[in-house]
Amino acid sequence: MDPDDDAPKKPESKQLGASDVSSIFDLKNELLKRKSEVAQRGSGAVGTGDYAKIGKAGGILTVKADEKTRLRAETDERKRRIAEHEAAMRAEDEATRAKQQKIMREKSELYEKLQNGEVAFTHNDNTPVEFMVEFHLKKKELDEKQDREFGPCYDEWEGEDDRPRTSRAPAPRKPVQPQRYNPGEDQRVYGVSHINLSQDEAKRQAKIKELYELSEATNKAREKKAQMLKKEREKRDERKAALRKRLGLPPEEKEPSPPPAPEPTYLDIPLPINETVEETYAKKLKSDRAWDRGKGTYNAWIERQREEREDEFAPPSSYHRR
Repeated sequence: MDPDDDAPKKPESKQLGASDVSSIFDLKNELLKRKSEVAQRGSGAVGTGDYAKIGKAGGILTVKADEKTRLRAETDERKRRIAEHEAAMRAEDEATRAKQQKIMREKSELYEKLQNGEVAFTHNDNTPVEFMVEFHLKKKELDEKQDREFGPCYDEWEGEDDRPRTSRAPAPRKPVQPQRYNPGEDQRVYGVSHINLSQDEAKRQAKIKELYELSEATNKAREKKAQMLKKEREKRDERKAALRKRLGLPPEEKEPSPPPAPEPTYLDIPLPINETVEETYAKKLKSDRAWDRGKGTYNAWIERQREEREDEFAPPSSYHRR
């Protein structure tokens, strides 16, 4: 009897195919899923998936009753604060809207009174405010201007819509040329200061008087603006001095005003020298260029060069100089 026959035989290794491997992985996944379900059931988990609360009763992760009450109170407090802030913001928006509506209503009433002549605006010195704009009339003028400019275009477009369509191509239209400069519309032909006065003596004098009044009003406005600027500079200097005093700094030294310019003495200005025509011409011919020194006049230099030239380099005798 052969001793090799009595020895236990080793099991032959089984070769796994692709389908067997996938089946094994499926079984392993199923096993892990069953283990997780058993663990959740044993630990007192509530729910499944991401929303499961894992933790045994009395464990570390268990939420106690007082903690639940505190969390609920914090949530209610947060909601209450959000509601209060929303109510405050809503009340502020309503107050701002009401204020704006009140201002617009007052402006509208004031404009109606101004239009009817019931009130008049004045400056701080009780001078009337001039050159105000009447917006109703301005809007009407703008609408009339648009009607004059674009009205024919609108009529033409509407006519094109009503025109019957034919297979024949429309005749080419002459392009509209842009409006050129019209000298008749320019009121200032002779400059800014020119004013075309009337031939009637009464209207002429009235216009001149109006111009003098406007000039006087302009001078008053300039003086008024200069006084306002002076007061603003004084207030700024006072604020600066108070700030330096509060900071313990020495007062700022004022720059000395420049001395007045001396009046020119016209007697010291030399009178122009009366030069003769020959002196003026000689001064014009004088040249300070280095390559022109010693030449004198151009013709004299040419004559001198011709005299110094050798005969073999002279032009033929048939050449006549003009």
